[in-house]
Amino acid sequence: MMLNALGNCEVNFRGLATLGLIVLFHMALPSYATGTSRRTLNGDKKVASPRTITFPDQPQAQRDPVTLSSRGESGKVIVSPAGPGTNTQYILHPGDRVGSSSSSVTSVPSGIQQALSLLADTVESLHARISRLEEILLSNQDQRGSESVDRVGVVTQESTLQQQHSSCTNTNFTRVGQRCYYSSATHDYRTVWQDARTACTAMGAKLAEPLTRAEFIDLTQHMVLMSTSTGFSYWLGGLYPGVSWLWAYAGEKVPLNSMYWSGEDAAGNRVNPGDTTHGRCLAFSYLIRADSYFFAADECGFEKYFMCELLEQGA
Repeated sequence: MMLNALGNCEVNFRGLATLGLIVLFHMALPSYATGTSRRTLNGDKKVASPRTITFPDQPQAQRDPVTLSSRGESGKVIVSPAGPGTNTQYILHPGDRVGSSSSSVTSVPSGIQQALSLLADTVESLHARISRLEEILLSNQDQRGSESVDRVGVVTQESTLQQQHSSCTNTNFTRVGQRCYYSSATHDYRTVWQDARTACTAMGAKLAEPLTRAEFIDLTQHMVLMSTSTGFSYWLGGLYPGVSWLWAYAGEKVPLNSMYWSGEDAAGNRVNPGDTTHGRCLAFSYLIRADSYFFAADECGFEKYFMCELLEQGA
């Protein structure tokens, strides 16, 4: 996909460059002095060799090649299709036209010459850089392709072995990722936020605090797979003391990101992340439409199930 994007960028840039060249030559339609020359050190006149830009062949669907020719009676520059299978050349300095036997030479102002020269240098530089980038990407893809199977296999085996042979010291807790959690739904016990916090402390735990994105995803997936408790709301360890949402145990800020927070309340009304309209304690609420769990604010005095997270020294 990256290579296709790079190819498209290169083709689009060349097309724009071609269009810019055509416009600039149309600006130079009035005839100018012809036969511009420069003198050598011994005083002899020497005709300046023309500089050209050559755009290589491309499929006709991507580019309409053009060539430049001149009519002696008026000195105008004529732009005409060159047809497929030919290269397009543009003269940047006065002199004999490339591939033309006409004795008439069309000159363009120095300002346009400088602009076209700069454009040619830019095109050449970009083409070289894109080609180099393509080589790097191809090399990296080949390297990743040769290592991906082994790398993924090792990680999967290590992860599986870790989950199989590691257990939580407290049998009421279940290992989820790198943490051990307890759901009060297994004992059908609901209570207010403060009492839930006290109950977790008595078990050597805290109200669950998924501090990282990985922990959040692990916990949501675990909750969805718990068929006996899916659909209920659970207390977590976050609260709003008056300034910002904080994790009560860790003391860190709860992320105010739509990836974590439910976008609607129980009535289906749209709410913003961290909105305290419905309460100042953090709950883990199930959103039917998304079939997943998200953060939501609720009244601390409501009775809910709760999730405890075993403290690290007890895991």
